[in-house]
Amino acid sequence: MRILVRWFRASVLYNAGYVRHGEHHLTDADGYDVFDIERHRAYSEWQEAIQLYEKVLCSLGEGDLRQKAVRELVQLYENTGAYEKAEETVNSVPPLSASREILSLNCYDGKARAEEYEQVLGKVVSLAADLLVWAVMANRNHYSAEKSAARIQNAIQLFDIVEDKSP
Repeated sequence: MRILVRWFRASVLYNAGYVRHGEHHLTDADGYDVFDIERHRAYSEWQEAIQLYEKVLCSLGEGDLRQKAVRELVQLYENTGAYEKAEETVNSVPPLSASREILSLNCYDGKARAEEYEQVLGKVVSLAADLLVWAVMANRNHYSAEKSAARIQNAIQLFDIVEDKSP
């Protein structure tokens, strides 16, 4: 029970930092968007959340709570400039090929398997499209308008490629 209380408190503190202070960005010398880590490090809510999440992850088994804790802790590490800790935490989780969605393809046979492939394909395409858009946003000062437009068009075309247009 104590672990759940810590997890819940950490999650509330994570969100409280955003609500009370916001997420702030700067532009680095190369024109890329970076977090204002000095400002973020001063958020007492985020510092306490980091400490709680680090304790919780030592005891929390696999599952949705652990995944949410990892997601939020990695974001806090990024916001506060603890990139090595973020990478270490990320490396503790399974790769994309071991995700629930990909592994679910092994849970069915016949028609159900074919339907699952369609479902997972839709999720993967949606994620790939999101990544294309996020890359445009992350490189907005470095991509030409034409390249940005082409990337966004590619994201849209991903859905066209997998859309079932048969009668």
